[in-house]
Amino acid sequence: MNEQKKWYITVGNERIEVSEEVYRAYWHYTEKEKYFMGKLKQEKFVANQENETVQVTPSKEDSLERLTECGLQFPDTSAPSPDDKVDDIELLILLDKALDKLPDEERRLVQELFYLEKTEREVAQLFHTAVGTIYYRKKKVLRKLKEYLEKNS
Repeated sequence: MNEQKKWYITVGNERIEVSEEVYRAYWHYTEKEKYFMGKLKQEKFVANQENETVQVTPSKEDSLERLTECGLQFPDTSAPSPDDKVDDIELLILLDKALDKLPDEERRLVQELFYLEKTEREVAQLFHTAVGTIYYRKKKVLRKLKEYLEKNS
């Protein structure tokens, strides 16, 4: 009678044979999950019949909505910091200087594509040229601007 014990876990509707090590690890993490879901996330009510009192143990996990309702304030991390704003302004000033160094036609190309948000096809019609030419010129201008910004930042 030297049969080894077989270990099974159920996945979906299927019962799967596993090693003892896998079985113990599976149940360890299953119990851990139950602990976090049950004991930490749910508030508890304890009634004392002798004193006719009810004691509420609040959840150890809280929601942002409830905390803000209680008057707690949290910093808005989505808003840019003052340093970020200064960096953006400095970059815009530098970009403006770089654009001033471009010939009129290249500056107009940048303005049409990026400030007025026109497509390359629309700009090609405006400049009476092929779309491929506009694409090539755009790449050339962007390369010039990048070089200027890297050199002067």
